[in-house]
Amino acid sequence: MIEYEFYKSPNPNEEVTSFHPRVICKRSIGIKELSREIEHGTSLTAADVQATSVALIDYIVMHLKKGERIHIDGLGFFQISLKGPKNAVPRSVRAESIKFKSLNFEAEKQLKKSFNNIELKHRKVRQSDNLGKTELHIKLFRYFRTHHNISRAKMQSLCSLTKITATRRINAFIAEHILENEGTKHTPVYVPGKNMNDPNILKLMELEGAEETAKQFDAPKR
Repeated sequence: MIEYEFYKSPNPNEEVTSFHPRVICKRSIGIKELSREIEHGTSLTAADVQATSVALIDYIVMHLKKGERIHIDGLGFFQISLKGPKNAVPRSVRAESIKFKSLNFEAEKQLKKSFNNIELKHRKVRQSDNLGKTELHIKLFRYFRTHHNISRAKMQSLCSLTKITATRRINAFIAEHILENEGTKHTPVYVPGKNMNDPNILKLMELEGAEETAKQFDAPKR
């Protein structure tokens, strides 16, 4: 059964607020778990499956880099897309100005039909898009007790945020030194800033009876 919740659609030009359903992702499944499941259902070993997946990815990348389109029967098509300067005139654009944009995937029609009869259930969850700064701060504090860093995608998943909202909240926390970017501009990796251990946040967590507040972590030294 797939559970879903309704989220506000990010369209500031609409006079009436609209909503769209989104799957509530319970967890991510990795290749190791998939390999073990395939091992139980076939004559292949988990090691065979993992080795095959590594080789498959290598060959897919090799052919995509040649400008070829990959078709995996029963799954779909893979193809890269490009981006170039805005409002460019073809004759004036050099090859160096054309960059990789994205890897596109188009599912097979039969694969899509496999999901026509899925069982769905609406589950109301508290959406972090509507949470205040303090509540998000506490969520991040608890996360960093067991993790060194966080990505934008992970924060989006952890706090049930849209991509736009996650980016906006991260930028706000960076401005207040609650988060710092340990990575680069194009590959950001966020770590606790000097104000992550805000005394007011710790006090609120103590009032909530949070046991994890007994031990603080140190923000990265700069």
